[in-house]
Amino acid sequence: MMRRRGVILPVVLVLVGLLALTTAGFVFFIRAETMGTIATGDAQQARLACESGFEEIIALLRQSRDDSSVWFDVPERFRNVLVYSDAFDRSKDPFAEGRSRAQAFEDGEALAQAWRYSVVGVNLQRGAETVRFGITPENSRLNLNTAGEEQLRNLLTPLLLQLGVENAPEIVDAILDWRDSDDEPRGGGAESAYYNTLVPPYNAKNGPFSTVEELLLVKGVNAAMLYGEDVNRNGILDGNENDGDATFPPYDNNDGVLNHGIAPFLTVWSREPDTAPDNKPRINLNADAGAVMAQIAAQLPNGELSAASIQFIQQVKSQSIPLRSPADLFPGSGAGAEGDPRGGLSPPPTGIPQLPPGLVPPPTGEKFDGNPPEESAEEDGIEKPPEKSRQRSQDREVRSGTMDPAAQGTGKDDGKDGRGGSEADEGPPPPVLPEEPSVDMSGGAQDSRLMISPITREEMRYIMDRFSTRGAGGPAGVPGLVNINTAPVEVLSVLPGMTPEAASAIVSARAGLDGQMLSTLAWPLITETIDVDTYQRIAPYITAKSYQFHIEVLGYADHTQISRRMEWIVEMIGPLPQVRYQRDLTSLGPAWPVDDDTVVIRR
Repeated sequence: MMRRRGVILPVVLVLVGLLALTTAGFVFFIRAETMGTIATGDAQQARLACESGFEEIIALLRQSRDDSSVWFDVPERFRNVLVYSDAFDRSKDPFAEGRSRAQAFEDGEALAQAWRYSVVGVNLQRGAETVRFGITPENSRLNLNTAGEEQLRNLLTPLLLQLGVENAPEIVDAILDWRDSDDEPRGGGAESAYYNTLVPPYNAKNGPFSTVEELLLVKGVNAAMLYGEDVNRNGILDGNENDGDATFPPYDNNDGVLNHGIAPFLTVWSREPDTAPDNKPRINLNADAGAVMAQIAAQLPNGELSAASIQFIQQVKSQSIPLRSPADLFPGSGAGAEGDPRGGLSPPPTGIPQLPPGLVPPPTGEKFDGNPPEESAEEDGIEKPPEKSRQRSQDREVRSGTMDPAAQGTGKDDGKDGRGGSEADEGPPPPVLPEEPSVDMSGGAQDSRLMISPITREEMRYIMDRFSTRGAGGPAGVPGLVNINTAPVEVLSVLPGMTPEAASAIVSARAGLDGQMLSTLAWPLITETIDVDTYQRIAPYITAKSYQFHIEVLGYADHTQISRRMEWIVEMIGPLPQVRYQRDLTSLGPAWPVDDDTVVIRR
């Protein structure tokens, strides 16, 4: 009898093994796909949480756009805000009353499914290692396209020196060359001849910057200068940002102080219409006397200004005295003394630079869309000057209290006269600071002597909010003004006429003021935070309103570690937002320690 070998058994075992492996692989595949689907869904939920935060901010700005006290740094409004949960609503949120999410995580507590967002911003207060829960107005930064050369040097040089950059003057030269209209490089700058030697080659823009990140195209500028040691852009000195070259970034100096770089102090978006709080065009004090008085009668409610103050304005107009800003109507120290022929008008300070190019409105009729001005000498129909000039022409006429339109439209500057700017990228020239008016001092001409200014500090609220000296600003807009309610001391300090002491005083005082006081541009004068002379010097360059906002939102959940990080730059002209810029920052990591109570300032 022949013995049969067990051939079938090995075959069956092999088949069973293959089936088992196939089944196991299929199960793992299904599980991975399921987890991936859940993760994708969670990521989408996190993004929607970000967008929920964005929409809530837009709703807030529709109601309180000019009240920085409700959106600049408000942890109770913008931290760990619940969007949706299956287990509870906002009124029953266990973390709404101050309970720590971090402690719940540490205790291993199983948390219900809940999606949240936090609105976050970098805190640029000196020495601050805290998170600011709020949004950032773009006009709290220096406008890269309208700032004068001296302003850029004063701001960027110390910031770059903190980063160990030794050629800061050359960096500023290159920035100015990038935005001016000519092809002639400054001493340390560069024009297209240099950029065409790079791989790949490109030309100098010779026009206004479109974004701050465009600085990375400028000779000598790199990401280390733009963002400093704060590589994840959270405004907090993280461990990897304070360990030398041990980890990325390798260029941090391990000094225990976070260097923010230059990006948080610059913008290209700041611009605003020259309107009063009720959205009516401001009254141009340098216009025809009859028009000014007619507008005062039509636009000023009874009681805002006294009869004596209105009479004083009428007398100023009758003598065709040009004003730098409405602040000149207030009695300055020494200028309002009895017997001064100017009454309450402060004499123009010597050595104060003119209004930087771009801080005056574009020509009447230009659409105000919030974008940086795009204009050139050729577009204006004006021939470029044949050679560089170190000083701006001072011979523009002042006629009947109104700046000569021809002078406003033709004066050009090449950006190399100590104030920066160019014919193409910095808009029309500014009004020249007025000279001392010619006043008849003869004893018989009593009506030529101005009365002492009767305007009070409280009346300056209405003077600064309802009057202007910029001419045809209106809907065309005024670019480059700096918001004194939110700008850091580094930006305030570079305003023409500002002193370091006054800048620090403004930053300190505004923290204790309510939204109603902060809404008026005159608050530093009303509260006597700074002296009258300083206020009158800086008044042409400042604002208390905001129209463009940087919004950064972190979307996340209690039950998962998936998060999304989004940023927007939005312009609020009227009730409808216009998104000027949007970017997903998730690749930088969550970064913001929203659950760390040690980095939260509570008022």
